[in-house]
Amino acid sequence: MENAGYFFAAFALIWALLFGYVLILINRQKQLRHALDSLKARLEESEKGKETKRGARQADGAAI
Repeated sequence: MENAGYFFAAFALIWALLFGYVLILINRQKQLRHALDSLKARLEESEKGKETKRGARQADGAAI
């Protein structure tokens, strides 16, 4: 067991790298969630704008 120190160092390094990778994935997921929420909000605003314009056109058409 004279190489136990190297084994422990490699084991700890692998776990540290795995932990760091998981943290990076969590951060990327948060960024993607934020971007997706932003796109959903923009889409909803766009659809509301279209409905408002469509309603105005129908009201103008009914008056003619």
